[in-house]
Amino acid sequence: DTLAWPTVHAPSINLRLQPSPVWIRFPVHNRTATTTDWQLLIPWIMLSRVEVHVLRSNGQWDAPLLSGYEVPPSQRAEDYRLYLFPLQFEPDEHATVFIRAKTRTIFFLPLLMMQEEAFEHFDEQTNISYGVGFGILLAMMLYNLSLYLFIRERAYLLYSIYVASIILYELALT
Repeated sequence: DTLAWPTVHAPSINLRLQPSPVWIRFPVHNRTATTTDWQLLIPWIMLSRVEVHVLRSNGQWDAPLLSGYEVPPSQRAEDYRLYLFPLQFEPDEHATVFIRAKTRTIFFLPLLMMQEEAFEHFDEQTNISYGVGFGILLAMMLYNLSLYLFIRERAYLLYSIYVASIILYELALT
């Protein structure tokens, strides 16, 4: 007997604390007349191990693609700050993508699948957003640090240290 796959109708999967690995699957159909390159992006770095398996319509499995913070960088599918998996589909191909994910924290799995050009645009926009956000935080830190230097009010120094810690934390995550 087999277990049914539950259907999720949400933009991302949030299973809270999950002690064992979770399997997710979804169908893919390349409706174009050309071979297309896709990028499967998981923008959540708290996954210890992610495996992507593709079952082709002819019954063949692709070699698994790996990523996660427990996977050595040399074994990861792509050298990227998030978990990125390149996928390619032939014209009019039907395939099923299986994802096995494991984490030691809250299980949250946002999935983005986009063609190469869309991914490059997404990556560029994300980098600009990071630059703006970090620039604002840096300006806040420097402004409060300069206030501390001129006024010698300890609260400005503590706030500057606090903002610096936020910057370091966010840099570590991104």
